[in-house]
Amino acid sequence: RAQVKIVDAIANISNGKAPGLAPELLRYFDRFGRSLLDGESITFECAEGGQTSLTPAVREQLLRASEAEEWTEETLLKGRVSATDMADGEFELELADGAKLRAPLEKQNHDTVIDAMREYGHGRTLVVKGVVRKNRNGHLKKFDSIEHVNLLHPLDVETRLEELGNLKDRWLNGKGIALDRARLKALAENFDKNFDTALPLPHLYPTPEGGVLAEWTMGDWSVSLDIEIDTQTAQYEALHLVSDEASEFTLNLSELAGWTSLNHQLRQLSSPVLPE
Repeated sequence: RAQVKIVDAIANISNGKAPGLAPELLRYFDRFGRSLLDGESITFECAEGGQTSLTPAVREQLLRASEAEEWTEETLLKGRVSATDMADGEFELELADGAKLRAPLEKQNHDTVIDAMREYGHGRTLVVKGVVRKNRNGHLKKFDSIEHVNLLHPLDVETRLEELGNLKDRWLNGKGIALDRARLKALAENFDKNFDTALPLPHLYPTPEGGVLAEWTMGDWSVSLDIEIDTQTAQYEALHLVSDEASEFTLNLSELAGWTSLNHQLRQLSSPVLPE
C-alpha cells in the first residue's frame, strides 16, 4: 500500500493535483531522485494502469508541497576558490554570478583546492561535484558533501564559452551583439566531441557580430578561426609570421568533415615537416 501511495503522489503532482501524502512524508523525496539530471527520469507502473515518471522538476514540486524550507540536489558547479578555512575544514567556491558557497575541505581534495585558491586572481576554475543545499527561492546555500573536484585547464573551452554567454547586448563600448547561449552550448559540445585532444586549446574571444574567434600560436604560425555560431560555419586563416605565407578557407563545423579538416591543418602546423 505504501508503494501505491508513493507512486500515486508522483502521478498526482505530475497532473497538477495535490500529492495526497502528508508533508512530513513528502520530505523523504529529498533523498530520492536527487541524482537525476535534466532529461532523466524514473518510471513507475501505476496501480490502476499506465505509468508515471519522477523527473527533477516533479521531484522539486513534491518537495515544495512538503513545505520544506530547504532540500538537497546532486549537482556539478564551476567556480573559483576565494577562501579556505583550515580550522573549520571548509573552502569557499565563488560562482560566476558572484554567489559564494561553503564546502567541506576533505583530505583527498586538499591539494587541488589549495592550487585553485593560489590561482584565484588568474581566474582558474574548479569543478565541484557534490550534494548542494537549496532553498525555496532557488538559491544555493552550501555543499553538504563533495564527491570529487577537478581543476580545469585555463583555456577550457566549455567554461570560456559559458563566460561569453553572459555578455549583454552593447557589451563593446555601446556596440556588440550578445551571443546566443544555446548555440554556444552546441559549439562547446561539438568541440568536446570532435576536437583532437592532443592539440593545444585556443584562446576564445567574442566578435562584435555575435560570433566567436578562436586563436592559436604555433611556432611561427598565427592561426585564427572566425566562427559564425548561428550556422556553425567558420573562416580558417593561418599566417606564417616570417614569410607571410598564408592559407584561408571555410569550414562547416556542424559536420564531422569540418572538424577533421581543422584537426589535420593544426596537426601539420604543430608538427611541421623539416627539410632534408
